[in-house]
Amino acid sequence: AMNGLTVQNCGGHGIHVKDTDDLVVSDSFLYSNGTDSAYDHNMYLRGVENATITNIVSTDAAGNGFNASEMNGLTISNYIARDNGGRGIRVSNSYNVVITSSIALNNGTAGIMLMDEDGGVEDAVISGCVSKGNGGAGVDAEDLNGITLFYADAVTVSGCTVSGNA
Repeated sequence: AMNGLTVQNCGGHGIHVKDTDDLVVSDSFLYSNGTDSAYDHNMYLRGVENATITNIVSTDAAGNGFNASEMNGLTISNYIARDNGGRGIRVSNSYNVVITSSIALNNGTAGIMLMDEDGGVEDAVISGCVSKGNGGAGVDAEDLNGITLFYADAVTVSGCTVSGNA
């Protein structure tokens, strides 16, 4: 488990974890990481089985506040992603994803995005989230401005507040 971290001013990703099981990251501050807006994120997870991410403040990344792909069993709660150069929270090619009580605020592009990179996202729940003031969609499900869902299957979105997104 990783908790109580402050990760700042890294030249690449702030936290980068690949190919592990049962990851827990909590109670941490991630800010101003990366130099490349397409590839450098405050937190990047890939190929993780059963990850729990809670109570994170992620600001001012060059890329995304949170980026994950090839996950099976991802729970994100109380994640504040604000003022990141790319998306606030982005998940692709993953299964069994739950995003709750999280905030995407004033990010450069989408607030919360579930998308396809050769596989899409299946069995996802997004609830009790706020997405506001993002440069792209805040929560965009089938042309609703907000969470962006590309090639997503069995996704439930409920109790979210979406406003002021491009």
